[in-house]
Amino acid sequence: DFWTVLRTREALIPELGKKVPYSVRLQPGKAPIVFLVPGLGTHRLGSGALALAEMIYERGFSVVIVSSPLNFEFMEHAASVSVPGNAPVDAVDLHRALDAVARQLYVNHGDRIGPRVYMGYSLGAFHGFYIAASEADPANPLLHFDRYVLLDPPVRLVHGLERLDAFYNAPLSYPADQRAAEVQRILRKAYYVPSET
Repeated sequence: DFWTVLRTREALIPELGKKVPYSVRLQPGKAPIVFLVPGLGTHRLGSGALALAEMIYERGFSVVIVSSPLNFEFMEHAASVSVPGNAPVDAVDLHRALDAVARQLYVNHGDRIGPRVYMGYSLGAFHGFYIAASEADPANPLLHFDRYVLLDPPVRLVHGLERLDAFYNAPLSYPADQRAAEVQRILRKAYYVPSET
C-alpha cells in the first residue's frame, strides 16, 4: 500500500514546455533524497519501483520516482524526441526531468532536502552511467548527485528489446483468423482477475 502515501506532482521542464509527472514521499525532517529511476518501460507506480521506494523510505531517505524514458508517460510528458531508444538522448531527457523535479522540490521543501542520490535499476542504472559522466562537464547546468547507486545495469540492451518484442509479438503465434479473438480472451481474463482488498 506504499503507493497510497505517495504524492503525485508535476514539474515543468523549461526546455520542452512540458510537465513531467513524479511521485514523492518526503521524510518529516531534513533527509537525503533518492531519485529512483526504474527499468525498461516501467511506470513510476510499477510494483518493482514501489517496493524499492518503500525500502528506501523505511531506511530514512526521502524518495522521488519518475517513469522510465521508455514508458508511455515519460514519452508523452518529458521526451524531446518522438521515439525513444537512443540512450544518450534519453539520458539527457531523464536528467532534465530530474532537474525540473529537484528545482520544484527545493522551492517548496528546500529545508527538508539533504544530499541527492541517483538510484536506477536495469535501464535506469544504464541511464545513470550517462548522467554521472555528464557531471564532468563544467558547462552542464543540470542537477548533480552526491551519490549513485546503479543496480543490475544491462550488459546487452538488445536482449531487453528482444524480450519486449517477443512479448508484443506473442499473439502472432495464433492463426490469423483466431488472433483477434484470442487477444480479446486474454485481455478479458486479465481484466477479471479479482484483486486482493
